[in-house]
Amino acid sequence: MQSASDIAIAVYCNNIVEASAAMEAIRAVRRGEHPSLDKKVVDGANNAEIALSSRIEFALTKAPLKRPREIVLEQLSATTPGAWLPYPNLQAAFEEEGLKKEQAQAALRDLSWQMNEYLPPEDTVGVARGIEVLAERFRSGGEYQYRLTPAGRIAVERFLNRSKSLIGN
Repeated sequence: MQSASDIAIAVYCNNIVEASAAMEAIRAVRRGEHPSLDKKVVDGANNAEIALSSRIEFALTKAPLKRPREIVLEQLSATTPGAWLPYPNLQAAFEEEGLKKEQAQAALRDLSWQMNEYLPPEDTVGVARGIEVLAERFRSGGEYQYRLTPAGRIAVERFLNRSKSLIGN
């Protein structure tokens, strides 16, 4: 007679992000680790942040990564956790890349649209714009400043690492 731990089970995942998370969990269990739902899992993030980061990462994958959105994500990711990225600094990064600084606002709108379009409604409850699930923003001195949310930071770093590994950078 087979024991419960000897029975093979197939798991259906909706996308590669879910499949990667499932495989990581399986490997952890096989190593003898048993992550619990309330345990801090990644860089101090709790399970809810990990789940949200997977949904944010999925939303990021739903549109081709064009250079303007990549610049925004790179600039936000390069900012120290908890530090704010002033909008003029983001515009300067666009100019350094040979792009018009006005493209920064368009890239932020694109990212906001992606979050609104591909995240479930419960993820965007309480935010004025979809971008705020990915990156918090506040207005100071007439300009917005941005910083990645904890879930946004996890998602963006994974997304950029995967994107760069896919194109060989």
